[in-house]
Amino acid sequence: MTFKNDDTGEFVFYVLKFSVGPPSIQGNLSLECAVRQQAKENILIKNPLGTDVTIKAACANKQVSLPDEIILKPSSEAAIEVKYRPLLVEECEETLTLTSEELGIYSYSLSLRGLSPGLERSLVFNVPLGSKDVKSFRFMHYLDEKSDYSCKLASGDAGFSTEASIVAHPAGPEGIESEVDVAFEPTRIGSNFKDTLLVKSAVAGEFICPVIGRCIAPKPQGPFDVKGKGEVPFKNIFPKEVAFHCTVDNPAFSVNKERIPEKKATAIAISYQSREGRPSTTKLTVTCPESPEPWLFYLQGN
Repeated sequence: MTFKNDDTGEFVFYVLKFSVGPPSIQGNLSLECAVRQQAKENILIKNPLGTDVTIKAACANKQVSLPDEIILKPSSEAAIEVKYRPLLVEECEETLTLTSEELGIYSYSLSLRGLSPGLERSLVFNVPLGSKDVKSFRFMHYLDEKSDYSCKLASGDAGFSTEASIVAHPAGPEGIESEVDVAFEPTRIGSNFKDTLLVKSAVAGEFICPVIGRCIAPKPQGPFDVKGKGEVPFKNIFPKEVAFHCTVDNPAFSVNKERIPEKKATAIAISYQSREGRPSTTKLTVTCPESPEPWLFYLQGN
């Protein structure tokens, strides 16, 4: 650079050296929320130029959501929304960059914190002894890739059972619903069956769902048609082989005792022979020492 006196011709010159480095951090954003909830913040960007400019946003953390592209009108400003949905309990620092060919690079520091989630809504069962009910635990999978979830019950001895694992498919920004089946097959009457379902992925997070069961006395079933011979479906729900005693209150029907292996479904064979003066209906009563309440089946002979 030269400075010259036009009258005297005197001059002086300077050698200037310019160094351009990366931009400094423009600001810090702090985003904090419970796992699978969402925190939001806005960044205000101005366009001082007389033409449209395009801005692209990027962050290495996959749980941070940003617009793909922002177009700023001449001499205007816009708010860029930053969303954070943690899937794991975490605390970390990340860098967010906004890049424009016309305006350059804007860098922001992100302080991210994912907090422990609460319990999911309970699954509640109300099942007669000898029956089985299956309910689905539904949850939202948010990861943009396929994930394997392990499934288990914390105690595993309260009459509940579940799948060993499930696969959740890649999700979009709003997530995709997945489900795990839980079965309740109690072996005693009572109202204090409790357990906890744990559905967990190392990368997609963990869900904790209380399961609560109530077992009531067996409900009467039927009528079952017996055309000379017939069958009544029955299952030994106990964890051992049990001798069941079967009786009918009408001699026109006949039935045998049944000895059924543990957790085995079978059918109780019934015979019917019409007798004059006898009704064509009866009640089948099934008892065993393991249950204080009998199973009742109504039969119709033909």
